[in-house]
Amino acid sequence: MPTASGTGSAAEDGSVMSSPVGGRTAGRERRPGTTTAGRPGHPRDPARSSAVDPALLLDLVAVALAAGAPVPTALVSVGTAWPGHAGEALVRAARALTLGASWDVAWAGGGAAALAVARALEPAWTAGASPVPLLRTAADRLRSRRRAETRAAAGRLGVQLVLPLTLCYLPAFVLVGLVPVVVSLSSSLLG
Repeated sequence: MPTASGTGSAAEDGSVMSSPVGGRTAGRERRPGTTTAGRPGHPRDPARSSAVDPALLLDLVAVALAAGAPVPTALVSVGTAWPGHAGEALVRAARALTLGASWDVAWAGGGAAALAVARALEPAWTAGASPVPLLRTAADRLRSRRRAETRAAAGRLGVQLVLPLTLCYLPAFVLVGLVPVVVSLSSSLLG
């Protein structure tokens, strides 16, 4: 059957990409040294993996689960797309859970972002609770905590800047405001 490119099947023209769980999905061929979007770079680029946002990771897993994916498949999908240690920990945990490992064993060695996902998903895995609201609540809680920490840091910064600014502005005020007045008064009194 001809495809849009007219060369035959999708597999022949390279427009099929392997899915993270071994199947085939429609899309572009993935070449070494490119990300899933086809841009140059490595999907596991360590420079990009330093800024892991656990709330975004929770949101991505929630979206995958809301789309109907089972927990291990959602973890593999997000983990293969997420750079660095957090993504690898999600894939490792998904594979361990698929093989029947206990929850704690599957998540051992995960970083802070992966453990945030593990804490949010544990009631869903062990007790059968709906995972999407748990993940969204955990993401909202992380964002609220981050906002509170940012406000507190901004308040501390204002207090910490008072002394350096005083040390900079006080000499400038003396030189620009008081010295000319003293010089003009002294010249008029002495002269």
